Amino acid sequence: MTDRTPAIAVIIICYNGEEYVTQAVTTVLRQTLTDFELVVVEDGSHGGTESVVSAFNDPRVRYVWRPNGGTSAARNTGAAATTAPLIAFLDCDDWWDPRKLEAQVEALRASPEAGVVYSAAMMVTEGTGRTAIDPALIVGDVLPQLLMRNCVPGSSSSVMVRRDVFERIGGFDESMKYAEDWDCWLRLAQVTQFVRVERPDVFINVRPGSLGRQTENLRLAAHGLVNRAFHTAGPQYRPLKRVAHADVEFGASVDLAHHGKRRMALVPLLRAIRYDPLRAKFWKRLTLLVISKFVPSQRYRTITAK
Repeated sequence: MTDRTPAIAVIIICYNGEEYVTQAVTTVLRQTLTDFELVVVEDGSHGGTESVVSAFNDPRVRYVWRPNGGTSAARNTGAAATTAPLIAFLDCDDWWDPRKLEAQVEALRASPEAGVVYSAAMMVTEGTGRTAIDPALIVGDVLPQLLMRNCVPGSSSSVMVRRDVFERIGGFDESMKYAEDWDCWLRLAQVTQFVRVERPDVFINVRPGSLGRQTENLRLAAHGLVNRAFHTAGPQYRPLKRVAHADVEFGASVDLAHHGKRRMALVPLLRAIRYDPLRAKFWKRLTLLVISKFVPSQRYRTITAK
């Protein structure tokens, strides 16, 4: 590394994911914008990540090990170990299009009032290769939309943030194990504007069953986050609170149904209807769940995805 401060700090976090690290690092090194520093933070695991990283033999690439503290602590550690004025995060099992950093820097240059930029994401199911685009839809003052749900696609692997704004909000909340990215975006949305790159430059590795095992923890964490966010957001947003809680329950129901737990999916769906009984899509989903025992599993997944 030279004494010159690079333009972007890229933070890759890893926990027992050394089999994915090569691809993640390679897609960073292939970026069309090359003025970056890259730190791979291993969060307490003791696999082969260090040897994988050192094999790249690139002065821009560094390895940092820390005791296990979770994804928020790992991302904050990476940010603290770097100096660039822009910070981009990447989970070790995700990857980027070569133009990702360049496109996001251009978006921030075009909107100097914005402190955050994110890209649309391509969701790729591990094993099958099935893909689906999660679009980038919100811009500007995004707090009202983010209060309703986490509508930043691609989680942390999509986001680039100005360091001064990130430090102003205190980074990721290390006490949170679930929904920590949504919490961070909400706090950023209270102090800065967001811009987007509509092209899907981020590829998210979706592991079958991974979300289904965590649905209840995510649901409870999201409800707590909604309560805290609306408490600090201001009274003008309070009429939206029940709608936000309904969306949390609806998301849990969709996730459970997607993973074949159709009976279990009825419970959060009924809670969603109790929160927001006039939402037509909730009643449509209820009808599909009730008749699902007569519909083959694969066909059910197809029609409920619409």
